[in-house]
Amino acid sequence: MGKKRDKKGHYKKMQQDQNRAVDISDGLKGFFITCKTGTEKRCIKEIFNVLNEYTEKLYPDIEAHREERDLQLKKEQEEEKKKREQESTEEQKEESKKEPTESNATESLPEPTKPDKPKSMDQLIADEIKDLKKDQKFYVFDLKLKSMIFIKISKPYRDLIDVNNLGDAILTDIHEKDMNILRFCLKLIPIIFVCKASNTNNFYKLIRKEVKQYFTGLKNFTWSMEYKNSNNMLVKRQEVLDLVYNLVNTEDSNCSVDLKHSEYTVFCRVCMDIILFGILHKFNKYRKFACTNALKEPNQEETKEEAKTHDENPPTNPSSQPPSTPKDPPTPSPKTPPNPSTDPTPPAPPPNPAAQEDSQSDIDLI
Repeated sequence: MGKKRDKKGHYKKMQQDQNRAVDISDGLKGFFITCKTGTEKRCIKEIFNVLNEYTEKLYPDIEAHREERDLQLKKEQEEEKKKREQESTEEQKEESKKEPTESNATESLPEPTKPDKPKSMDQLIADEIKDLKKDQKFYVFDLKLKSMIFIKISKPYRDLIDVNNLGDAILTDIHEKDMNILRFCLKLIPIIFVCKASNTNNFYKLIRKEVKQYFTGLKNFTWSMEYKNSNNMLVKRQEVLDLVYNLVNTEDSNCSVDLKHSEYTVFCRVCMDIILFGILHKFNKYRKFACTNALKEPNQEETKEEAKTHDENPPTNPSSQPPSTPKDPPTPSPKTPPNPSTDPTPPAPPPNPAAQEDSQSDIDLI
């Protein structure tokens, strides 16, 4: 008999999936980040530090605004509770007048208050952890894909932090001020909303709402769309393109499509069962929101000036030059006889033919 399979991991996974579904239904907002495989943990630490630093710069009074909003919500909840209690007491009085019985008399008596029990150490620690989590602004949302991270904004801060404003501040410092803020992060893309890919009707409703809200009042601009789909066949590209085109290209907008140098870019990324949607400004200018300056491209003005100088002073081409005339060969100089006074080594004397004949006869006799 084999061992019984442990179902703890199965239940844990199911619970995680339920929490993930609840987060998507609440309306997520945050940043879509890409990095190299194997550097996800270091990228998360790095991006948390950068986001917290820039939120303190851009929103110094964010904690005060959050506390004011929480107090208003508490007051509204207390007022609703009081109204409900008053309505319930009035109903009880009417019922007691109609049928005065012993049971109603006993129910009308106030219940004795019980003394509050002192909290244990575990409860105190849990309360402290909840208080710390309230102050945390950013969390990691699991996309279930390698080298892709989504940083979500916590629920109490979603209405207070503008994703596009925060992302624009980081990218302007990287590209215009040449600040090397991020090392492991390759791309940083602000996302307006996240929804499920299975519910396409809800996705199209959210697109209509966000696109109309963003592009109302804008005139004479250029735009493009960045669409990418991975491991999903429910969402069709042409349907999304047609919907966005009809919403943006209105009669009052007077806009045009420019795929290379557009001012605004509608970003849509489908990752398995999740859709990420955002509207980005200066997407092509900042090299598709890249976070590194290593491959920085020159400005358009510099390239135009270089082209003008190239046209004014073209380089010399040897094939275009006229052929050169052949030169006359050099004339040989006459040989001068050697001077014995100047030459240290005199020339050898010519051989004697008589001596050569005597040596040849001696050889024949031998």
